Amino acid sequence: MAARGLDIDSLDAVINYQIARDIEVHVHRIGRTGRAGNKGFACTIYTDKETFKLAKLEDYLEQRIDTESLPPH
Repeated sequence: MAARGLDIDSLDAVINYQIARDIEVHVHRIGRTGRAGNKGFACTIYTDKETFKLAKLEDYLEQRIDTESLPPH
C-alpha cells in the first residue's frame, strides 16, 4: 500500500480500490506505471455508485475504458 508523495522510477502495476474524487489525481496515480517510457498495468476496482466517476474519467481521457465484472463469490 502506498501514499502520496512517493517517487518510484519503475512500477509494474497500480491497483486502486476506488476512483479518486478528483479525476486528475486518479490519472496521476495510474500514470506512475508509464513514467519515462516504461509500461505497466493499472486496475481500478469500483462500485456501481461510482459509475458517474468512470464516465468523467472517460471524458477526461477522451477514450472509452474497458471494464470487466469481478467473478461471483
